Amino acid sequence: MRLKNLLKNLLFLAVFLAVGVAAGVGVGRYAVPLLRPAPALPLFVSSGDFGEQYIKPTGKPVVLFSLSTCPHCRDTRAYFAAHGIAYTDYVIDESEDARIKFEALNEPGVPLVLTNTHKIRGYQPKSYADVFKREGIAEHLASVPVPPGP
Repeated sequence: MRLKNLLKNLLFLAVFLAVGVAAGVGVGRYAVPLLRPAPALPLFVSSGDFGEQYIKPTGKPVVLFSLSTCPHCRDTRAYFAAHGIAYTDYVIDESEDARIKFEALNEPGVPLVLTNTHKIRGYQPKSYADVFKREGIAEHLASVPVPPGP
């Protein structure tokens, strides 16, 4: 009888250990990656020298890299039109030259807006207003309502 109880206890302990190890492996494999910090996202606005290569050749103070089918690119164009911003639009799915210029910037997506000294990623109306005012591209931006952005 004692031997039977001992075997029963050992079997229970073995099952308990197996379940514990399996749970630990599951936690390690699936939960631990969730606890790691996410990779840093690129800043929406960064500084750089884009004047010589992108701004001066176009003769306009702003360059937009866009896709013809992108809703955020459409919103950016509408923002520029509403605020009277003169810009050059490089539509990368319609022009090989535009695509090559965009790829040289090594950026992950569109819309991408360049000024003499700034790069703005995505549809960012507040960032557009801040940068354009800082660079003197548009003085009247405060009088026009800013469309909602992300």
